[in-house]
Amino acid sequence: MTQRTRKDWASRVYEENAGIHQSILEAGLKAAPAEVAGIVKLFKSHGVPNGGNILDVACGIGRHSVYLGKAGYRVTGVDPSSTFLSRARELAKEEGVSQNVRFMRGRFSTLSEVLAKRRQGKFDAILLMDYSIGVTGRDEDNLLLLKDLSDVAAKDALLIVEIFDREYSVKNYGPTLTEEFPDNLVRIWKRISRPGSRVLEANWGFYRKQANQSLEHLFSASVRTRHYSVTELRFLAKKAGWKYVTCYGSLEDLHRFTRKDFRAFLSLKR
Repeated sequence: MTQRTRKDWASRVYEENAGIHQSILEAGLKAAPAEVAGIVKLFKSHGVPNGGNILDVACGIGRHSVYLGKAGYRVTGVDPSSTFLSRARELAKEEGVSQNVRFMRGRFSTLSEVLAKRRQGKFDAILLMDYSIGVTGRDEDNLLLLKDLSDVAAKDALLIVEIFDREYSVKNYGPTLTEEFPDNLVRIWKRISRPGSRVLEANWGFYRKQANQSLEHLFSASVRTRHYSVTELRFLAKKAGWKYVTCYGSLEDLHRFTRKDFRAFLSLKR
């Protein structure tokens, strides 16, 4: 694998301040069983073997990894955050699947070295969820990542990639977005780049809401990501050797992606 990244905003958010950002990931646990049920349906319809090897890239606190382990799959979750991985191992233990799920620390740039240590063969399916693609803002990095994932994929492996569709955001979001999460965490986005720009530049401010409704500032980060439309990511994946299958607007009910959906889940085959 040849992916090259540098210490940047992602390190500040997901590593240096992982304990704060973790509340956002915890909020996703409620939907995890239903999402994984949809993922398992896709696995079965695309020939991923029962009990097959699954790679969960940027797995976070393991919300998909753990429930795939409960479904009988052997899962390797990789993430750069030791804080997130500690919670992921805790969750796996709580759910009684520690024997099926293995978590390893690693960045995109060192994924090959990390995976070389597992020595369990190639992967039957790979997840790249939670808008993980695009974090460096560079097409060339994302192309390398998709090629790298192809290198560790078994023949006919399935790759599921989640993006926040750029065309939807152009029509539906203004220059500022406020989101609230558990533990009274508030994230305020302030877009810097022009609407619809392929490279999304924004300031993220993280705050703790106080009893009097005031906001205590925790930290800020200047974010720069490559913001894809479904069509653009299809093209990039094809260059990396992946064949497009279809795109869904939800994992819970697996409805086909439409322009009314802000999340897009692309299914790609090796």
